Amino acid sequence: QKLTLNDASLHYEPETSQALGFGYRCGFLGMLHMEIVQERLEREYNLNLITTAPTVVYEVLTVKGAVLQVENPAKLPEPTLIEEIREPIIRANILLPSEYIGPVIARSIYEFLHTPENIRHIEKLLRQGIEVLPEKKPVGGGKFAGKTFVLTGTMATLSRDEAKARIRALGGDVAESVSKKTDYVIVGEEPGSKLAKAEKLGVPVLDEEKFLELLK
Repeated sequence: QKLTLNDASLHYEPETSQALGFGYRCGFLGMLHMEIVQERLEREYNLNLITTAPTVVYEVLTVKGAVLQVENPAKLPEPTLIEEIREPIIRANILLPSEYIGPVIARSIYEFLHTPENIRHIEKLLRQGIEVLPEKKPVGGGKFAGKTFVLTGTMATLSRDEAKARIRALGGDVAESVSKKTDYVIVGEEPGSKLAKAEKLGVPVLDEEKFLELLK
């Protein structure tokens, strides 16, 4: 109780285990939070703690239609009484800078677009008249025509979207990853791994000041 006074994110409730006896079921923000709480309890209260692997609450649908909340495997009904067991899942949208979209995210997108169920949903949308339009390219030339840029880090005078718009307005293209075909890598503050890859491939690197001069 004292610990929760300055750590409102810690949740706990009494729990009894057949193997370990009386204890508490605790909820944490993550594994790091759990380690910090455990260390504080051991250091500040001189306790020797035994921690077990985190578990979740399962829903059990019985053959009679009742839904049970089961926190302990010992409380599961007889198998003949169980219609199905439901495990909680999370559907989340992860927002992150484009420079961190690497092979893992690309693979995830690929698998999403090649899952039969998702293909059926897309085909249904297309049948209903939804059109997938290609990205609009600048018409005509420009001083950046045929040039490909990659942005990494944060610039002081331009946002990432503004920098992309300025490049495209001059006929250039903006890619999300560095390759041998990249013409310039624009580097702001706290650049990501793209800078190291550009240096490895010998791609020209411009800081914000040189980039702004190039835009003139």
